[in-house]
Amino acid sequence: MVCEGRYETEMIWLLSIISGILYRFGGWKQTLWRDIGVPIVALVALWLLDYRSSYWMAHLCFFGLMWGALSTYWDRLFKKDNFFIHGFMIGIALLPFCFFGMSLWLLLTRAMVLGLGMGLVNKYVNKWALSHSDIIEEFFRGVIIIATLIIFI
Repeated sequence: MVCEGRYETEMIWLLSIISGILYRFGGWKQTLWRDIGVPIVALVALWLLDYRSSYWMAHLCFFGLMWGALSTYWDRLFKKDNFFIHGFMIGIALLPFCFFGMSLWLLLTRAMVLGLGMGLVNKYVNKWALSHSDIIEEFFRGVIIIATLIIFI
């Protein structure tokens, strides 16, 4: 590992906060902050977790898959935004790394956590009518994308 011991998880949490900020910036009609920024932060986190240079093709495929997953809420297919599928597909974007030793079961577990987390936060933050709910919701989505990568430590 690049960051040994406790610093590894601390770096993941720092990157999670950065990802949350970038995801929120994407909600202010600056979608490239989210669509490009979050995958870059995820690539840095993967690098810290020892998924590096020898997997350059997996990194490239992951970047494209994550960009695609971040840029849709599946409203064309489900007739309204579906954050359950949005989160699940962001998790599935890691699939290329399964060809280089990443556990498929951990990947699917993370994808389900992302799907449930994003879907339930969307459902309940809007149900409770919290003030600034879009900020809470979008920041949480960005944080959970990176924070759940600790499953691969």
